[in-house]
Amino acid sequence: MGKRMLLILAVFLCGAGMLLAGEFRIGGIGGIEAFDSFEREEIQREFDKKVVLYPGLYWEVIPESNFGFGMTYLVKFHREPSVLSGAEYYWLFDWIGSWDFRYHFLSDSFLDPFIEAGLGCAGRVDITSYEYGFEDERDDLVMSLFGQAGGGVAFHFKELHVGAKALYRFLNRPVPATSYDTYPLKNFHFSLFAGVAF
Repeated sequence: MGKRMLLILAVFLCGAGMLLAGEFRIGGIGGIEAFDSFEREEIQREFDKKVVLYPGLYWEVIPESNFGFGMTYLVKFHREPSVLSGAEYYWLFDWIGSWDFRYHFLSDSFLDPFIEAGLGCAGRVDITSYEYGFEDERDDLVMSLFGQAGGGVAFHFKELHVGAKALYRFLNRPVPATSYDTYPLKNFHFSLFAGVAF
């Protein structure tokens, strides 16, 4: 037990040291899953649909360099009409979470363009309260691992910052050694974000 506590304390102190040695950013973000290709028909079809917003949070640590790392957490609760007599609606919870690695070209200026790459996990779980036996008629979980890359720009107003980014998903695969279906991520993702820096 003592070794575990020492390890946890060491990790915490290293993390705190990195925060004190650089800049820590945290804020809110809203992302949309856009489309799978730049074909005109595909883009028009996606814009004709209702835009689904994934709200969430993000954080980033930028040590004494232009490189930063952090995480993004996007979630969405929604419902769909049910075809089962045991439930009026399907209640679903979706998430998209990623480890993000960024290079900031001008991190100390008003204009902050950056490039980004990341790895993450996305999924959907069915949280509907079914009558006995109905839950076996649907897959209650889909989940996949993904890789993404892209870039964006932020604007700094003292401790505040706002910005936007676009990401391309170059990988979306089911979790190895499981029977989960792949979560239907789009190839292109766009986000707007705003937060504070310490």
